[in-house]
Amino acid sequence: MRFFMILVLTIVLSACATTQVQPPQQAIDRSEYLMQLTGWDAHMTVVAMTAQEKLKARLHWQQTSQGYTIKLRDFIGRTVAVIESDEFGVVARTSKGQQYQGADADGLLADLTGLKLPINGLKYWLQGLADPQQKLLRITESENQLPQMIEQAGWTIHYASYQYDERVPMAKNINLDHEDIHLQVKIARWSLDRD
Repeated sequence: MRFFMILVLTIVLSACATTQVQPPQQAIDRSEYLMQLTGWDAHMTVVAMTAQEKLKARLHWQQTSQGYTIKLRDFIGRTVAVIESDEFGVVARTSKGQQYQGADADGLLADLTGLKLPINGLKYWLQGLADPQQKLLRITESENQLPQMIEQAGWTIHYASYQYDERVPMAKNINLDHEDIHLQVKIARWSLDRD
C-alpha cells in the first residue's frame, strides 16, 4: 500500500511539473514574433517634458502593415488630433478641422509643435525593438533577455517594466530621452494581430 501511494504521488508530482514549468521566452523568439506581426493596438498615456513646458495626452496607436493611425486625446477623452500614415505620407487632422500633410510624422510634428518627437522610431521602440532602419548604438537586456535600454537615433529608451497579458512580454513603462526632451510612456493595454 505504501509503495502504491509513493507511486501515485510520484506520477501526480511529475504531471504537475510538466504542466506548470514552461521554458522562458527567448529574446530572439520575441523579436522575430513582433517583427512578423501584421498589426497592433496600444492604448497609452504620454507625458512630454522640456525645460519650457509639460504636455500630457492619451494616445491610441493602431499599427497595420499599410501604416498607422494615432489618436491623440485629452484627459477628458476628447479627440484632439488624428495622425494617419500610408505609403504616400502623413496627414494630421485637428479637432478644429485643420489639416496638415508631410512626408513623415517626425518632420510634420516638429513643424507643428516645435518638438522633435520620434514617431518613426516609436513604432519599434514601443514594442521593445530597435528600429531596423536606424543605426543601433547600444542595447542592454535583463536576465529574461528583455530589452532594458536602447540607444538609437539620438534617443535613449529605458524600459522600466513589462506586462505579460499578451502572447509575449510587452513594454508597460518606458522613459525616452533626447537632449532636453523627456517622454514618459505608460501603456495600459496591448492588442497584437497576427495572420
